[in-house]
Order: sequence, then C-alpha cells, then structure tokens
Amino acid sequence: KAGDEIEIGPFSHNSPVRIYRRIRVYKDQPLARWLDIFENPSAQDQTLQVQIYTNTNFTISQTTTSSGGTAFGEKDWAFLTRTSGGANTPGVLSIVCDQRSKLRPSVQVQANNISIRYNLTVPANKTVVLCTFQSQGHNQAQHDKTLKGFRSYRLLKDLPPTVQKMVVNFQCSRGVEGADLERNESEDSVLLKRGDTILGKVNNPQ
Repeated sequence: KAGDEIEIGPFSHNSPVRIYRRIRVYKDQPLARWLDIFENPSAQDQTLQVQIYTNTNFTISQTTTSSGGTAFGEKDWAFLTRTSGGANTPGVLSIVCDQRSKLRPSVQVQANNISIRYNLTVPANKTVVLCTFQSQGHNQAQHDKTLKGFRSYRLLKDLPPTVQKMVVNFQCSRGVEGADLERNESEDSVLLKRGDTILGKVNNPQ
C-alpha cells in the first residue's frame, strides 16, 4: 500500500520448496532491499544451493570488499563493484550479511557477472528468508556513508516480528527501553531514538 515494495512468486525449482521475492526501495535513503523467501511445505528438511545473480551490463573493472580487499573473504559482509561504463555509471554496493552472521555467502565477480551463493537449509514445514541490500552511488564517499550508517535492524523493523525471526543472515532486533544497542570491535554504543549516540568501552574480548 505504501507503493515502495513489490512481491513476486511463488516459483519452484527441482524441490518442494516454494520461492517468493519481495523487493523494497526505501524512500528516505539510497537502498533497495531484496527478501528471498523459501517456504518448505514438506515433512523433510531441504538443503539448497542458492545463487543470487546480477548482470551489470558493463565489465566490472574494480571490486572492493568491506575489509578493504579485492576478493570477498570470510570476514567480509559487503562489497562494491565499479564498471567500465564511464563516469556516469554508478558503482553498486552489495550488502549480503551482518558482520557477525553465521550464514555467509561466497561471492564471485567475473566480467559483467556477480554471483552470490549461499548454502541454505530450509527445515521441514518452515519458512526462511535471505536478505540482501544494494545501493548505487557515484563516488566512494557516498558508499562509505551508506556503510557507516547501515543498521540492518532499523531497515527490517517494518517486517512483522514473525517474519523478522525467519531472516537467517541479518540481525533484526535490538534494543532496551527505547534505545538500540550495538557492539563492534572497539566500542559499545547506545543509539537513542532521538538520534544521539553514547559510546562505551569494550573491556573484554567476548
């Protein structure tokens, strides 16, 4: 009803699993969200090799990962691709999991093709959801800003709690009494709903 999301499906391919896709374009920030929904109505767990494929039209000339490398590795959670299409062709930022997600994809970039592959198990009579985000930008500063401000739980809060629990590669909920709580390698942070951030200090490695 908001006019910012479309759902397609269901599809099936060599398994009893039904597959849907929901695509949302955010009105207040330069992001698109892709939810790939896998519904298993059978009495047996189903293991799927899932590939999310993108064709960039122009040859990809540069890849930069979230850790600063040129090839997506075990600790990466996002990557940026630039093409040979000229100055007016924006780079594409793909965010494929949380920094601490247990379910992490492999990524292959070749010519004008991007393949993101997940090994996915869909339990019997259950539904699981894979989530990915993409953003376009003309310069590195735009992509750096998108990554720095990226909070998956804020971008998934429009989903019902029952659906949030189905997302297997992103954190959907955090917070206590009106404050979002977050931790990275260097600090704890409390992100208040009014927009202020309070930073703490991490005193233990766990």
